[in-house]
Amino acid sequence: MQTIEEWQLSAIRMSRQEFARAHPGFYLVKRPEILPPPEAESGADGGAMGFETASAVSLIGTGDPTDEGFAWQWRIAPITKKAGNPFPERVSIGRAPNCDITIRLPFISKLHAHFVPQDDGTVDLVDQKSANGTTHNGRQLDLGERVSLNVTDRVWFGTLELELADAGRLFDILLGEARG
Repeated sequence: MQTIEEWQLSAIRMSRQEFARAHPGFYLVKRPEILPPPEAESGADGGAMGFETASAVSLIGTGDPTDEGFAWQWRIAPITKKAGNPFPERVSIGRAPNCDITIRLPFISKLHAHFVPQDDGTVDLVDQKSANGTTHNGRQLDLGERVSLNVTDRVWFGTLELELADAGRLFDILLGEARG
């Protein structure tokens, strides 16, 4: 997954229409985790009380083995084939390095799911019997189930939540909420 800064530079230089023409297709958008402040809170007895957020801790250093800030960062992944990969009719997502979209998180299966572009310009999502499940808009998919996706739909691979965006929606995110 790519950092958001490189995409924001492109969006700043273009109109929404120009951006959509220059970047057709679909994207997965990962928002930052909402985390408590890093300092310890004070317990009822006046002593320090430590805490950690399990979902954020599980992401640290695993989205990119050298990047400990993955949980707190915006990330973007175009839904595209990796050069030289077989099966042009589908885009694979998983933990394995030979997937078209690789997300190196421990709860992502080696081959977690496929995105299947449709002739009408939409995209379907197919769970590939993943160990930790695929969820679409809050509903857990059955193993091997296929669903049609719409822009702004939320998908979870294990506990990683992503939003499906087209170029127009991505532009809005880049110049809106992601600018903070």
